[in-house]
Amino acid sequence: MRKDIDSQTDLLRFNAKLQTSHSKTRTAYTLMDPGASHCYIDSKYAKNLGLPIRSAGRMSVTTAGIKYPPTNQYQVWLKAQIRGITGNYADISGWLTLFDLNGVYDLIIGKNWHSTTRHLVDSDNVLHLLDANWSLLTDGRPAFVRRLSLTGLRPHQGRYHEVQSHWATIAKAANINLISAEEIKRAMKSTGKPGGDRIFTIDIRQRPSEDT
Repeated sequence: MRKDIDSQTDLLRFNAKLQTSHSKTRTAYTLMDPGASHCYIDSKYAKNLGLPIRSAGRMSVTTAGIKYPPTNQYQVWLKAQIRGITGNYADISGWLTLFDLNGVYDLIIGKNWHSTTRHLVDSDNVLHLLDANWSLLTDGRPAFVRRLSLTGLRPHQGRYHEVQSHWATIAKAANINLISAEEIKRAMKSTGKPGGDRIFTIDIRQRPSEDT
């Protein structure tokens, strides 16, 4: 797969672990988004968790150039964490604002978390949390060392519709035409009839090499 195609959908996402109101463990499909002004949780998902909801005044949200009218702001306190590479965990607990994320993500971790957590993201989409080391000074400032590393999900590890979008991008780049389920249904009805359509199924598998 070409890197330029892969990068279009290679967002920094994780499967976080969180607790419901009954201390049961659930998985949350989570986007790390430093461009988001706050941390958000999908409204339906929050209600399914059974967590107490508090009123937090009013808010006005803008997403991708769309400005929503002011509305009441509600929040839940969420206890959640993301598993690190070596089995330890990064805490992402805090107050999250309810917003209809249309089922795309369960959680969005925004500036609240990013602005208070020293971190960096490398070219392999790994999030490293940093600690200041005062024994290693540079121009009188402490050096920062990695204390925890978190591996982000790859494009093929997302939700179904996100995976579908990713592979549609791959097919388009390879000049492969895609047809909908409804078109397949119509074609199946006409298969075997004079002048009917013929259906071919092709299995295209991704090769591990970056330049194929």
